[in-house]
Amino acid sequence: MTEGVRQRSVALILARELAVNLVTPMLIWDEEGTLVYFNESAQAIIGRRYEDMADMTVEELQQFQPTDLDGNPLSVRDMASTIALESREPAHRVMYITALDGARRRLDVTAYPLLTRGDEFVGAVAIFWEPGQA
Repeated sequence: MTEGVRQRSVALILARELAVNLVTPMLIWDEEGTLVYFNESAQAIIGRRYEDMADMTVEELQQFQPTDLDGNPLSVRDMASTIALESREPAHRVMYITALDGARRRLDVTAYPLLTRGDEFVGAVAIFWEPGQA
């Protein structure tokens, strides 16, 4: 392994391969809460290409100004991706975000931890969609 370059788990590599082949928007986080990939469908909702956002941390989700359905701000800790990463439990949240292209979007987000054999935690996956956009 080259210094400064982290080797990714096989599970994360396979998750990325799945995301590449899905139309369902999908984000993939490593065990440290760093974004390692999101697919083309997610780009349309997020408002930016993955290449322009690589290595974003879960804490940086706040830039999307997340709110609950009543418009109350959500902390990063209340977001499904963070719950899956920190508690290693599946989570679901319906919320609004302001995409990086300025569009306000209602999203249903489901996130789940990625565990390999022996319950080794390697990260989390979040799938999301805009209701009525399927």
